[in-house]
Amino acid sequence: MIFPTCGKDIKFAKIVRVIMNRFAIMNISTHRVTHEKGCIIFEVNNLVDAMSSISEIYGIDRVAIAKKVKNEFRDLIKHIVRVGRQIIVPDSSFYIKILVDDDAKIDFESKDVQFIASSELLADTAENNFHLKIARDEKVADHILTCYIGKNVSYVFIHSEIGLGGLPYNFHGCNALSTIHNSISAASCLASLKCGLVPEICLLYHDTRDLKDNVKLLGLVANRVNKRRMNIRVGRIESGDIAISRRNFLLSEAVAICLLALLPGRSIVLPLNIFIHSFSFVEQTMERLRNFNKLILTPLLFLDETTILNTLGVARITNITRNCKSSYNTSKQESLKCYERADKLSREVFDNLKTISFEIGPNYIHDIIDTI
Repeated sequence: MIFPTCGKDIKFAKIVRVIMNRFAIMNISTHRVTHEKGCIIFEVNNLVDAMSSISEIYGIDRVAIAKKVKNEFRDLIKHIVRVGRQIIVPDSSFYIKILVDDDAKIDFESKDVQFIASSELLADTAENNFHLKIARDEKVADHILTCYIGKNVSYVFIHSEIGLGGLPYNFHGCNALSTIHNSISAASCLASLKCGLVPEICLLYHDTRDLKDNVKLLGLVANRVNKRRMNIRVGRIESGDIAISRRNFLLSEAVAICLLALLPGRSIVLPLNIFIHSFSFVEQTMERLRNFNKLILTPLLFLDETTILNTLGVARITNITRNCKSSYNTSKQESLKCYERADKLSREVFDNLKTISFEIGPNYIHDIIDTI
């Protein structure tokens, strides 16, 4: 069961296409797809792999494995108690949550289901000394038993997980240029993907170690792109110890931003963050891009590190501000000099860009490095 972040029926078709394509990539067979007012139900041949693959997709509020039952009062009670007996551990509390579809055809109240099922589950488990108790609400419950009452049938959740939220892949039918050259740029690229854009990625690096690190960051995006193969641009920044000092970190940022301005494409995603880049650097960036006729997107500009990680649903991007050598006190003069040098360097990178294609999978890191 998929609960999309966009609840209107007209948008369901897009998330269905994304999920069906994802299942095809993972070799998961779908026997049937049905719709309720607030969710989509996929009957598949491999529940575990389906759940795992969907957990990396943006555009979903919640995903659940559920048992389909009749829209009959006693049948609902029986299956809720049966599932509860299987998943609730002794000496814990539980709460039964009943969700009713707007189009549900039932002749009973959801509160009656909740009350009777809770009572019968207590009585049923008391015989085995489970010592369960009913929680006053779902916030304090150790276990939440959820039942979704649909138009003609109901679903009792066996297992559910919170999704990543956001919008489905390619929701807007629009591409956005972005670079991946450090953790904040990878996070910005992910943010654009979560907003329903298709990232056109340029992978930048200085040396072999830097290349390996950035290819790993690329994997965070690749695993959420709904394709079997991915095409990217790759460029090397030829400039000694450019990535070492605070000043050279900003130079690397400026080179990446200048390169985005040179690439063909209307929308560009800038890896700017006010906790990392100084206001003068942000101001200078906007001044530089004014004449390039680009739609400038800065999805992470005002977010702190914790909010970035929680919002994007990633744990492998860590210590963003430390790794990016926070430069929020850079002067206006330093920012200006940075961009003066970056203009030349970015054109050198642009002239030597390569385009490579790779298959998304366990060996993509080696495939990219070997190709380069």
